[in-house]
Amino acid sequence: MKNANKTNRRWHGILAVAGAVALPCLALEPLPMAFANPGFEVGTNGWWIPTALWRIEDGAGRNGSKGLVWENSDPKRYLFPRYALALEAGGIYRYGAWVKVDSRPGGSKRTPAPRVSLDCANADGKWIGAEYARPVGEPDADGWVRYEGVTCPLISATVRGNLLGFMPRGATGRVRFDDFFISCEGVRPVDAVVSSAYRDTAAEGQVSFIATLFVNQDKTPIETLSATFLYCNADGAEASAPADTFDAEHAAVRLDVARLAAGTHPVTFVLCAKADGRELGRAACPFTRAAVPRRVAFDCFGRTLVDGKPFFPLGMYARDVTPETLALYTNGTPYNCIMPYRMPTGEMLDACRDAGLMVVCSVKDFVYGIHAGRERFSSREASFAHIAGMVRAAKDHPATLAWYANDESPPRQVGTLRDLKRMIHELDPDHPVWHVTDTTWKVRPFLGSYDVIGQDPYPVGLAGDRAAIGRAANSAQETRRAMYDTVPMWHVPQAFNWAWDTHRPRSELHRYPTAEELVSMTWQPIAAGANGLVYYAFHRICMAAKGPERDECLRLAAAAAAEVKAKMHILLSEPGPAVLSAPEGMVCRTWRTADGKVTLLAANTTRKDVAGAVTLADGLPPQTVELPPLGHIFIDEPGRAVAPQPPQTARGAVPTECDAHSTKK
Repeated sequence: MKNANKTNRRWHGILAVAGAVALPCLALEPLPMAFANPGFEVGTNGWWIPTALWRIEDGAGRNGSKGLVWENSDPKRYLFPRYALALEAGGIYRYGAWVKVDSRPGGSKRTPAPRVSLDCANADGKWIGAEYARPVGEPDADGWVRYEGVTCPLISATVRGNLLGFMPRGATGRVRFDDFFISCEGVRPVDAVVSSAYRDTAAEGQVSFIATLFVNQDKTPIETLSATFLYCNADGAEASAPADTFDAEHAAVRLDVARLAAGTHPVTFVLCAKADGRELGRAACPFTRAAVPRRVAFDCFGRTLVDGKPFFPLGMYARDVTPETLALYTNGTPYNCIMPYRMPTGEMLDACRDAGLMVVCSVKDFVYGIHAGRERFSSREASFAHIAGMVRAAKDHPATLAWYANDESPPRQVGTLRDLKRMIHELDPDHPVWHVTDTTWKVRPFLGSYDVIGQDPYPVGLAGDRAAIGRAANSAQETRRAMYDTVPMWHVPQAFNWAWDTHRPRSELHRYPTAEELVSMTWQPIAAGANGLVYYAFHRICMAAKGPERDECLRLAAAAAAEVKAKMHILLSEPGPAVLSAPEGMVCRTWRTADGKVTLLAANTTRKDVAGAVTLADGLPPQTVELPPLGHIFIDEPGRAVAPQPPQTARGAVPTECDAHSTKK
């Protein structure tokens, strides 16, 4: 319903930039987050509304009031209005609007749907990220749908943002927006505590405990706060330790497991005000001091262990596993695992085992409130019950490698996904939970909901900064920083053409990666710390490419993966000396092989020549490295001179025949 006494308040204008959002530095007054159904009767103060595509129209809103109308017939045109807000670090915001679609040409499920979002930026106006609302409930009698979202705590750098209603790029038709709303549900400065030990379990060694924080330093400067970890010591008495490191985003302490009590006990973080001891927040991690054998686990170096032996997952995404696809997938290829979106039957799990493949079993489409899950189930309980059945059916199969629980979901789902991880752990003691995100700013809010993390930067065929091939390494480096290097990484290199994405308007930029690009996007994340690769995607190639094109795409992906297989004896070794410095545009990593020798991997993250000295710890002499565009090199016993290497593009055996229809929907 429209409110006749809507509050007229000071709204803050902001310039719109089509495409990437950039927030200018404005002196914003804190807005009271408690306004009811703001529409457009009081004018457009505070809104920036484009003069093209958008207008305020009498009678277009709910119940005949004024409303915001978007009307577009050109899929190349993309503009959107926005309302500037002051936001608070640690704040949890409920936001949304009412939306009515009058016409949306196309009529298919893939036609772009309306969006209502809240984006955030720091004090310098740098965009941090965005949350998206979703439809809730059924349309009202007039066809209006309420879109609503709830954020996770906003990171400590957040000071401002925008409330947005828009249609995605490529959309056409007529859509109306009205009654935008936002309210602050509360502030949570302490979010979660995680440990560097897999499943928070270890029998010996050093373990780091990390508390993720969302501290508003304007209200509570770090120097006015104390950060303490509480635990049960080996004698059974309560003990405490101050944080070794402490800032607005995290607090950390490193403890010897021998100091902790045997069995399971909480390690609790407490944030207090120094002046009066007032507690501002706390969170706990149940840690187990014990030796627990597991079929699949991770060691302290982030390596995957299968039956106690190091294993480097190397495979591709697939739509499903059928006899036809399995025959093509394994025909001369180097893969040791597969990630099908559809759960394989018991018979196909057996076939994967017999073919030497391990399977990442996907449950992500069955999580209520996430993507397809909200269409399948009426409640979270129903979706969890279904997933529990899937876990019970496959957890004891020798081909099972992991559970795929999150594919680019928004941080507002972190509570659900933490609960899902807990349930899977209770049902299946032997397999980890894998998440993949599309932006690194999502990594930290999801801490505590995954055992292994991946990023899927797909730069080839995009424009601007997103087209930088170095995103393959940068995303891995940023992921390590975002989760404080506590979680193993399996990353997702691009092996598809953006033209195959039906959501995205076609562009002359779109193409399949070249052999050199595939190899570069393979080695960059490994050099940045990844211990597994799952390319995206086998089924996209088979569904979109035909005949020789399909075979060539499959061949190029397999050839890049074959290089990884050829270096497995190095990749499965323990880490070597730390890399202290490297030339700009180069990412490096070392291993110490069984014979005690050090091997250095250097990868060029750019499309230009890169050269310079790589310095290593342990007193090793600097290593001069010269790399051509997209090139990489392995150097045994760093410190000696090596010649520049051309980009390596091994030509491995690959499949040539397949019934492509076997992978089509």
